[in-house]
Order: sequence, then structure tokens, then C-alpha cells
Amino acid sequence: MGEPGGRVERPRPIAVPTLRLNLERLARLGMVTPGLENSRVVEEYRYIKRSLLGATFGASKEVANSNVIVVTSSHPGEGKTFNAINLALSVAMERDHHVLLIDGDIERAGLSRTLGVARRSGLSNYLLDDRVTLVNTMFKVDGVERLRVLPSGPLRHDASELLASGRMRAFVDEVSARYPDRLVIIDSPPLLASSSARVLAELAGQVIIIVAANETSMSALDESLEHVPEEKPVRLILNKTTLSEKHDEYRYGYYRKER
Repeated sequence: MGEPGGRVERPRPIAVPTLRLNLERLARLGMVTPGLENSRVVEEYRYIKRSLLGATFGASKEVANSNVIVVTSSHPGEGKTFNAINLALSVAMERDHHVLLIDGDIERAGLSRTLGVARRSGLSNYLLDDRVTLVNTMFKVDGVERLRVLPSGPLRHDASELLASGRMRAFVDEVSARYPDRLVIIDSPPLLASSSARVLAELAGQVIIIVAANETSMSALDESLEHVPEEKPVRLILNKTTLSEKHDEYRYGYYRKER
């Protein structure tokens, strides 16, 4: 209703809750956190994200939802959640891009546990109840201005059916189109461990598969690629590569696999 004098009362903006990450703990785990400056891990992810951002926000817009990226692996334990978080943190340091990091594994919620996010509300709530809005479920991150996090929500055994629903497809389309500078990163279950991963791969514009050095077999990788639609750009990140016998450190490689 208009106020006297012709003024229109505008609705107050709804505040997004704030998540305070334990950045010191994440740094000890090898995460890209504010304050690391030019450390090895920061530089490695700069290298990875440059090619990714160029492909996502470049001139070509042939791929639908190209700014929605699923990060997965063949098997558990190969580093998909670690890399999803690090990519999100690294891209959030950009001046021209924002990031929405989603825990798409609503069967195990590894990303939510790693970040220490409560699962009382999140993606599964949103998919089950059309009264739930994104503002009710996502967090802004204290100290990382350009990052938003959407937890898994309560764990579900019918995850594959929820993720294959029309509401999930509409959700992916919405978060892809809402902000032209936003990168959406979805931490997915492993491709060979859950049918949910295949559903997410179909919804996203791009797929990143984490390959663990000396762990992921070529047969497992080939089988994983068969579960990704042929038209989807697939990129591989080589994880857990030691630099030398004297340095127990990880090195991250990045390349695109043409199929």
C-alpha cells in the first residue's frame, strides 16, 4: 500500500545467514584460504581456474548452463570434495566473479561435513518443499565475500529421484541464469558409486572428474566417462601427485579430454 504523499513502501531485503568457516583448519587441510598469498596451493589453483573461467565466460555459449560445473570422481576418496572447495575458494578471490558452492551429495554430505555446515536446511529441503526458498537454505561466508554455500540438507536415500525431479532441473536453470558472473560448483557423488552423479552430470554444463594418481585405474576412468553425456565438456584434474621422494606434497594438473 502506498504511503501518504505517493511514496511506495518497498519490502525489506531478506538477510542471508552467515557461515563462519574455520579458515585455520581449512588451511591445515591444504585449502585455498584468504591470507595464503602466493603459496604453492594458491598458485596451482590459479592455473586451474584460469582455463576454466576462460572456457566458461568466453565468447562461446553453445553449452547450456555452461557456468554450472559438477565435480566428481570415479570412486570415493579420490579428492573430489577437496578440489570442489578449493576451486570455489580460488574463484571467489576473483574481482569479477561470484561462486555458489553446492553440496549435491545428499546421500553422504561430505562437503557440508568438511566445511562444518549444519545440514538442518539445504538442497534436499528445497527439492522436497516448494515453500522453501534459496534464501532459506544458502549461506554467505564470513571473510569470503563472493562465496555462497548451499549445504546438502538432511540426508536422503531417494537422492537420485530428488535430483532427477523437475524442481531440480528448474533450480539448476535458475541459479545458472540469475547472475551472469556467477560460477556454480556442485560437489557430486562418485560416478561409479551412485546413480545421483549421472543425474547431476546431465544437468550441468561441464563436468570435472578428479583422477587420483596411482589410484584411479584407466578402466575406472573409461567407465566413468561412459556415464557422462557425450556432448558435455569433460575436464580432468590429476590429484595426489607427489613432487619428489623428498617432498610429500601434492601437485594438481589440469587438462581437457577430447572424446
